[in-house]
Parts: sequence; C-alpha cells; structure tokens
Amino acid sequence: NRFASETGGDVRRGKIGATLNLLLKGIPLIYYGQELGLTGKQIPHTPSDGGDIPVREAFPWTAKVGPGMAVWYKDTGPWWDQSPLAQGGGTSLEAQWGRPDSLFSYYQKLLAIRRAYPELTNGDQHVVGNDSDQVFSFVRSQGARRILVVVNLAAAPVTVRLNQDPSLPVTAAEIGRDILSGGPGPLATQGQWAISLAGFGVGVYALHLGQ
Repeated sequence: NRFASETGGDVRRGKIGATLNLLLKGIPLIYYGQELGLTGKQIPHTPSDGGDIPVREAFPWTAKVGPGMAVWYKDTGPWWDQSPLAQGGGTSLEAQWGRPDSLFSYYQKLLAIRRAYPELTNGDQHVVGNDSDQVFSFVRSQGARRILVVVNLAAAPVTVRLNQDPSLPVTAAEIGRDILSGGPGPLATQGQWAISLAGFGVGVYALHLGQ
C-alpha cells in the first residue's frame, strides 16, 4: 500500500516520512506520487493484476483526467471505480504547485537543503539521545560541518531536551537557525539544548563548531 494510505492521508505524517527519507543516511527512494501524498491500497483476492492498479495509478498531473495521464485502465473494473481520478477528486500536482504549505513544496525544500549541505548526502550519522520517547534526533556530519535534525513523531507538541553529546556545540552562539523553516535555533539551559516542536514538527539546524 502507498505510504499516504497507511498514514490516513495525514499531510503532517507525510512530511515526517519525507524528512526521514531524505535526511537520514542512505539513498532516498521517492516512489512516484509519494511527493504528492498519492493514496492507494491493493485490492485483495483479485484474480488478475488489477488488484495492484490502485498502488500504481496514473500520475495525477491534474485533478481530473487530462492529456498525458496514463489511465489505460479507465472503466475496466473496481480499481477504476474507486479511483480518485474517476471521481474527479484526490490530490494532484496542479493543486499543490506553488503552495508553500503543500507536501510537494515540502519535498522541494528538503531536496534543495540536501543539495546545499553536502553532509546530508555524503556525511556520517550519529543518533543523539533526548528526554522524550516521541522525538527522534540525529546529527549528520562531514568534517567540521554538522546538521542537527529533530523530529516529533507524535501529534502532541513537545519541548525536548537533548542529551549532552560531543557532536553538539556547547554554546548558543555556535548553533544556527532552522534551515527548514528559517526560524531561530534552539535555546541552551545549563549546557543542555531545549527544542520546542509542534505536533509532527521538524527542526533542521546548521551547527557551527568553530573549526
């Protein structure tokens, strides 16, 4: 099943998935339509490959069927009848293009960050502990370059304190802004970093170690 169907079509969860896919160490895989939150579930007990069509539907360039859309399966069975394209709804590139809050724009932003910060493509990875069981935090590094990524995996907002770690700076002056949102960096209290995140929120911070 497509990722967006497994998350109930929640765009916030879609953005969490994009963050982990693109910023964790390794080679990202974006299955077409994932960047739009395209949904689709297999139809069980189908006596043909038609049951797989919902997870590999035509890319929705527009909300309604238009030129260039590979709907060769139109009007051939239940896989078409339940398709958002058949009903003239669902997500599309047309609907998300140019919208700063869209999942598609979020993927564009993350990919631009990957290109701008080589530690996110070629760097090492180090998981940083924290005091919350709903937050995952890690550092990507290459030489003196560091990117701190903090991800809230739950719907509730949280203020998380990172464990003291050799991969992190020790003063507030050494931590940069949030390069994802453009907002300020986290606060330091008694040598410990405190980061506030919205539900399913993400912080991506450039660290300056002074080398």
